Parts: sequence; structure tokens; C-alpha cells
Amino acid sequence: MNKGNFFRFLWKFYTAHIQPLDPHVDRLAQWMLQTGHYIPATTWATPQGGHGVSMFRAPSIWVLMNKPHEARLRDVQATFFYTPAFDWDSLRPPHLPDPYDFGVEEAMAMAVQARDGQAVPRQGRLTPLLAVGMPASPLYAVSNAAHHADEDEDEDDV
Repeated sequence: MNKGNFFRFLWKFYTAHIQPLDPHVDRLAQWMLQTGHYIPATTWATPQGGHGVSMFRAPSIWVLMNKPHEARLRDVQATFFYTPAFDWDSLRPPHLPDPYDFGVEEAMAMAVQARDGQAVPRQGRLTPLLAVGMPASPLYAVSNAAHHADEDEDEDDV
């Protein structure tokens, strides 16, 4: 998985296994890697311009490549989202806990429950948007609209 196809892999994993949950992109990448079906390309360790391997990213990439089931959120953030000006504390402010702080197996099971119509907590950063009726995720909004359109077509058939 390289910089050119990173979001395509995230989107495919999300739509196939995690939707309609709405985790932050770093948590989604962690779950995707924990499956063991994805590994980061070594180009993530090389800064732009090819100035050698980043000693900050190298240990995290090594874990993601060799022990993906042990992928920590910090490893994912260091590999895919770190820049020298990156502010770690702004990503997860202490007053906004991550409601999806669990592994990929639980996330996939929870997503199946949600797709089957069972109640699943949808909280986190976007809870205020949900309270005013805005969808938590553009992908979920499109999927949800398509789902309701299918229901409307089924009603016409009766």
C-alpha cells in the first residue's frame, strides 16, 4: 500500500467491513492493517526527495509489516500521518475520547450488527452533527440514501 493507493484501500476496507461505523481515518487504517491483508510500502519511510530513511517512521513501519496484529494507533499515525510540524495532541484531545478504541474483530462485528439493524453506538467527534440530523460520514450518507431508495422501489412492487 503506497501513497498513491492508500485512500483507495481505506475506502474499500471501510465499505466492505466497517460501514456504517464512523471511526477517524487513523483508527480505520489501524483496523485495516490489523487484518494482516495490507502492508505499507517502504516508500512511507523515505521523505520526499529521497533523503534517507526516516528514523522516526522506520520502527513503526517495521511493526506494521511484521506484526500487523500488534499495530498501535501511534504506529499508524507515525507511518501515514506524521509531518515534522505534526501536533500529536491536536489529533486526539483528551476531552474527546475515541469511542472506537478496540480491535478490528470487534469493529467488524459491530458493523455487521449495525447493517442488520441492531442498535450500535454512534458517538465521538461527530455526535453534535448527528444530533442536528447531519450524516456522520459522506460515505454513510450516500450508502444510506441508496439503501432508502431501494426500500422505496420495493414498496412500489407490493
